[in-house]
Amino acid sequence: MAKILIVATVKMMVLTDEKRWQDLRSLFANPIVIDYTSLTGGQPATIDSIIDRTTITTAITAATRRATAAANTTTETIPL
Repeated sequence: MAKILIVATVKMMVLTDEKRWQDLRSLFANPIVIDYTSLTGGQPATIDSIIDRTTITTAITAATRRATAAANTTTETIPL
C-alpha cells in the first residue's frame, strides 16, 4: 500500500511540474474537494477549479516574464 501512495504522489508532483493538467486530473476520482479554508478563508475548491486557476495563473506569469524580459532588453540598449 505504501508503494502505491508513493507512486501516486510522485506522479502528482511530476504532472504538476510539467503542467500536464488533464493527466493530473485523471488521477483523481469525482468529485474531489480541497478545503484550505482554515488557512486562507473562502470556500472549498474542486480539483477542476484549482487546475483552471493554475492554468490561468501560469499563462499570466509567463506573459509577465516575457514583457519584463522585453522591457529589460529595451532599457539596456537605451543610452542614458
